[in-house]
Parts: sequence; structure tokens; C-alpha cells
Amino acid sequence: MKITEKHIQAILMKYCLNAKNHEALITNSREIVYWEADLLSWTRSFRLHEFEVKLNIHDYRADFKKKHKHMHLNHPTGKRVPNYFWYVTCNFFIRPPERFGWIYIHAENDEFKMYVNKEAPLLHKNKMPQSYIDKKLRRALSFRLMNNISSNGVGEKEIYCYNKHSKSPKARILYRL
Repeated sequence: MKITEKHIQAILMKYCLNAKNHEALITNSREIVYWEADLLSWTRSFRLHEFEVKLNIHDYRADFKKKHKHMHLNHPTGKRVPNYFWYVTCNFFIRPPERFGWIYIHAENDEFKMYVNKEAPLLHKNKMPQSYIDKKLRRALSFRLMNNISSNGVGEKEIYCYNKHSKSPKARILYRL
């Protein structure tokens, strides 16, 4: 069985919701933080955890080339930076930077074992406002629903944005399904 990011995300989701009692989570989102996050999870006190899944050592090393992301993680300010950052690796070991946590998942056949090798330290104390979380989650989930509907049999259609003041009958294509 080939291990995918989705397998790892499912394990992490169970861990966050059941073992850690986190309130909400979302996968593969660009809505909440400045970059795409593999998994985001919130605590009851509105602290944000980000889990970055790495399936091989080359992917892990390439992550450090993302200067914008690591600039924000190393100097966290503002509300779009997680309070905790975790690297999650599957079947390979790393030495994560001091500021990040590390979860190791050992996968063999159809069995998965998860080890929290290093707790993620608190990067900053700013809490994410509930109104911000709610707004961003609603938007992210709405886009996912729209994409899911459009990719499941709606067919090729165009949605137009009409401007009543425009002389053109079709002002512009807003979204192509």
C-alpha cells in the first residue's frame, strides 16, 4: 500500500480531535495562514496548530526553500501565523529546527504507529479571533463545496458576472465550471 498525505492527515485528525480535544480542523487550506497548510487545528483557547506532512527527506529539505513561510514562522507577528508548528514525517527521521515540533509516523503494511518525538513550542501568544476563524473556515468550506459540485457532473458551464451599468452583454467570466 502506498502511503499518501491523505493517510497521514487522517491519523493526525484523529489525534487532534480525540487525544488533544481540538475544536476544529481543516486540510490543505490557504485561507487561514499565509501559505498552504497540510493540516490546521484549533484548540478551545483559539490557538492554531499547523502540521506540515513530509513523505520523504527531499520534500522536507525543500520546505526550507520557502523563504516567505519560514520568515513568518521565525518572526511570528499578526494573526495569520500558527501558534505551534509541527513537521510530520513518515518512515524517515529528521532533526527539526528548535522552534518546531516533530511527529514521526511509522507505516508498515496497513499498520500505522504515531510517535510525538518533540513537542512543538509556543511560537507566539496571540490568539486567533473566533470571528476570523469562523469567517475563513466558512469561505474555505464554501470553495470546497463549489469545487466538489463542479467536478462531479455539472458539466462545462460558465458563470458570468453582469454589471447593470456595463454596455457589454457579458461583462466577464467569473468562474468556469
